[in-house]
Amino acid sequence: MKKITLCLIVFSFFISLVAEKININWEKTFIKSQVTNHCLLEDIDYDKLFNTLDDSCEVSSELAVRNFQKIFNSIKKTFLRNDESVFYRNRGFKKYPYEFRMSVLSGGDFFQNDSNYYFVLNGLEVSTNLNNKLFFWGEWWSGNFNKDLDYAESSDLLDSFYKREQGKIFTDNLRAFITYKSEYGDFSIGRDNFNIGNNIGGSVILNDDCNEYGYFSWKLDFSKFTLSFLHGTLIADSTFIESGNYSYDYKNYDEKYLVLHKIEYRPSKNVTLFFGEEIIYGSRSIDPNYILPHVFWRITEHNLRDRDNVLIFAGCNVRIFDKAMWYTNIILDELRKKEIFGNWWGNKYAAQTGVSIEPFALGKEKVRFTLEATAVRPWLYTHKALPNKFSHDGIGLGFPAGSNLIQIAGELNIPIAGCFNFDTILSYTKQGSEGNQFYLNYGVIADTNNTEVKWLQGDVAKITNLKTVFTTRFFSHHHFKHSVIYTKVNNSTDLSFNLSYLLRY
Repeated sequence: MKKITLCLIVFSFFISLVAEKININWEKTFIKSQVTNHCLLEDIDYDKLFNTLDDSCEVSSELAVRNFQKIFNSIKKTFLRNDESVFYRNRGFKKYPYEFRMSVLSGGDFFQNDSNYYFVLNGLEVSTNLNNKLFFWGEWWSGNFNKDLDYAESSDLLDSFYKREQGKIFTDNLRAFITYKSEYGDFSIGRDNFNIGNNIGGSVILNDDCNEYGYFSWKLDFSKFTLSFLHGTLIADSTFIESGNYSYDYKNYDEKYLVLHKIEYRPSKNVTLFFGEEIIYGSRSIDPNYILPHVFWRITEHNLRDRDNVLIFAGCNVRIFDKAMWYTNIILDELRKKEIFGNWWGNKYAAQTGVSIEPFALGKEKVRFTLEATAVRPWLYTHKALPNKFSHDGIGLGFPAGSNLIQIAGELNIPIAGCFNFDTILSYTKQGSEGNQFYLNYGVIADTNNTEVKWLQGDVAKITNLKTVFTTRFFSHHHFKHSVIYTKVNNSTDLSFNLSYLLRY
C-alpha cells in the first residue's frame, strides 16, 4: 500500500504540469541494431502510434467484423500498401478530441537447426489518445512452442516465466504504459524495458534484451537540457548461491529495484552530451532517497552505508556532418584513480565507441553502415550483495555478451524499394572466462585490496557471430522476416534459419 501511495503522490505532482509539446519517448536511441529476427521484437514506432488529433479529424467508428461486407473489405485491406485501418477505431469530439484503436495480432516463427521448432501466437494491441495529452497503450500476446522443446528454450522470446507441459512450452508477454504530456515534460507509468546510448552490439549502460519490468518515469525538457528519471521494479534472480552457481528458491524473491537519472546537454544541434547514474537496490521498500533526480546519488548511497550497487555513466553523440555520427558510451562501477589503467580487479568499467555513416538514400530511407568497438572489464555488473547484481529475472541488464571481453561489430542496413530491408551484423568477440557474467560471485576473491585481473583473464573464447535478416513489408499489415544466423565459438560452428510472420490489423 505504501508503494502505491508513493506512486500516486509522484504522479499527482507531475501531472500538474500542463502545456502542449513533448516527445513521448522516455529515452530515444538514434542508432540501434535493426537486425531483429522476430517480428514481435521490433521497437514501437511512437511517431506512427501517436498521431496528433485536430479539428480536421473526422468523427468516425469502424469495426472490421460489423457485417459480411465489412469482413470482406477488411480482408482486402490487409493486402494493401500504406493502409492505416485497424480492427476497431472510434474517434470523436465530446469535450476534447479523442481516439481509441484496437488491433489484433496473429503469427508465428519457425526455427531450423540440426533440429527444429515452431511457435504460434495470438494477441491484442490497444491505444487511446485523449486531447493529445493523455495516452494509453498496451500490447499483449500469448503463444506456444512445439516440436523440439529443448531447442525452443534458446528462443529470444523466452526471456521470463514460462510453462512446459503437455508436450508444449506456453508463454505470454505484456507491454503497456499510460503517459501524460506537458510542455516541460512527461510522466509515465508502464511496463517495458529500455536501451540507453547509441549502439549496435548492445548497450553497456542499460540493455533491453531482458524481460519487461514495471516502472514510473518522467522527463523535463528545457531548451538545451533534459533531465530524465526512471524507477523500475525488477525480479531478483538469485535468492541464494551454491557452489558458484545461482539457483532459485521457488517464488521466494527479494525486493529489487532499478533507479536511474540522466542529464542531457545539447550545446549545438550536432552535439549531445549526457551523464547519469543508475542504482540497483533491494531488500526493502521503495526508497525516497532515490526519487530526488537533481542530486548526486553516489553520495546518498554512501550515507546509506554503501549497501547498494551504483554505476555512473556518460556519453556523447557528435554528428560529424549530415551523413555521419560518432558516438561514445562509458560506464564505471569502481575505480582507483591512481591506477585507472592498472589491473586491480575492482577497476570495473566499460567503453563503447562507434561511427555510423549514411552515404546515400534509396527512396525515402537511407542506407546505413555502422562500425563499433566495445571493451568491458572483468567483474562489471556483479555485486557483493547478491540481490543487487545488474540483472533482471535471470538476464543481465548490461552488455548482452557479458564482461571481460573486447568486441568489434559492423552492421549494414539497406532499404529496398520502400518495402524490403536487408540487415546484417557481423561481430568478433574475444572473452576471458574469469568474471565474465553478472551472476558470478566475486566472494572467491580472497584479497580484494590487492588482487589483479588482466583483460581477457582465464580461458579465452573467440566468438564470431553473423546474423542476416531480410524483412518484407510489401503489405501494411503483413510482416515477414527471413534470417540466417551463423555462430562460431573457437572451432565449433552452428548455423540456423528462421522464418517469422506477424499479422497486425
